[in-house]
Amino acid sequence: MIKEEIFPPKAKKIAKELSIHGDTRVDNYFWLNERENPEVVKYLEAEELLEDKEQFLAPI
Repeated sequence: MIKEEIFPPKAKKIAKELSIHGDTRVDNYFWLNERENPEVVKYLEAEELLEDKEQFLAPI
């Protein structure tokens, strides 16, 4: 049996500083919250395709 290699999509990192209660942190994936962004949709579709492939190739 030939096992197909499956690689997950890689989300690009776009640093965004978030401050709350005087603390600041960097969220590199905050852009993924932009549901109308075509790049976010494309990334999520790639993740969904990966999940479909993994389920198809999983042993019964």
